[in-house]
Amino acid sequence: MNSAEPANLRPLQFLGRALVCACGLLFLAACGSQRAELDDDLVIAGSLHVAGTKNFRIDHPLDPENRVLLHFASEGPEPFNVYAGRVRLDADGLAWVELPEWFELINTDFRYQLTALGEPGPGLHVAREIQRNRFLVAGGAASGEVSWEVRARRNDLTIRRLDPQVEMDKPTHQRGSFIDPVVWQK
Repeated sequence: MNSAEPANLRPLQFLGRALVCACGLLFLAACGSQRAELDDDLVIAGSLHVAGTKNFRIDHPLDPENRVLLHFASEGPEPFNVYAGRVRLDADGLAWVELPEWFELINTDFRYQLTALGEPGPGLHVAREIQRNRFLVAGGAASGEVSWEVRARRNDLTIRRLDPQVEMDKPTHQRGSFIDPVVWQK
């Protein structure tokens, strides 16, 4: 190990057909029903393309020794970040929702969802859109509680560099083949 390598560098363990080269790159062979397991972080600086689902898998909280719980990633044609929470309105039915100080540096094209809790809120609305990493909720009941969600299109430096496209031609070496030939009955 040279002095530029982290001191906590650990060997990676894999099941199935996997190869980790000296520079730390992971190569998976055509594994069929085989799998590779990594008991550490996997960092990808580019994009991860998956024909199946992207999910997290954890021990089931009600039966952790015998069951697992899966949650799946939401997918769409744009890369979105989702922020959510609850806010208590003041006596005038107003509340500022504070977002992280870096929010506007990495997000654009904000979309809002407000839900009054405990009683109807027909006048509930976003009175001021996001500026300086906060927005104003108005029109709710005095001292009422509001559940809020903001979806924002990613606009960080990495996503701008990657410039993901929704539709594209396959590279020449992949043309004539299928990502998932089973669904195309090939």
